[in-house]
Amino acid sequence: MIADAGLDRRTAGVRLTLLLLLCLLAACSRTPTIGADEPVEDIKAVAARAESAYAAEDWPAAAEAYRLLVEAMPQDANLWFRYANALARADQPDRAVAAYREVLVRDARYSKAWFNMGIVQLRQAASSFSRMEGNVAADDPLRAQAKEVSDALMAILGKGAPTPSPAGEAGDASAN
Repeated sequence: MIADAGLDRRTAGVRLTLLLLLCLLAACSRTPTIGADEPVEDIKAVAARAESAYAAEDWPAAAEAYRLLVEAMPQDANLWFRYANALARADQPDRAVAAYREVLVRDARYSKAWFNMGIVQLRQAASSFSRMEGNVAADDPLRAQAKEVSDALMAILGKGAPTPSPAGEAGDASAN
């Protein structure tokens, strides 16, 4: 259900951004850093690592690599989107929502970011209501309401929905 820029125009934009950044960096005389210990000349390696981890569905590694990239290029909405997707798939919904918000600060029309953020937030809500059922007294009037809301959310999301996974290239939640 969660959308992904994948191989569409946005991925081409990420690659073009990376290429332009590399050209600009080649003209610079100093060596700034990405994160604590990644020289900027290694940005191409970080981008390759990010794409490789993402493709291999190694979400923690993808999230870390994209974190380095968004630190180096904070205005790139496409990098923020991939970072948010990796966080969502790595079961870090709060951080994913924050990253999707960063996408939308940069591009308020980024529909896949809006969609994915909504899906992650719906899953968080469903989880809260489900946990409530197991933690309040059986005779608590809100318990029955929580079950109704939880059931409705699960119907929207699809029963047994997988861990939050952002929208894929094909537009479904299980794709990249």
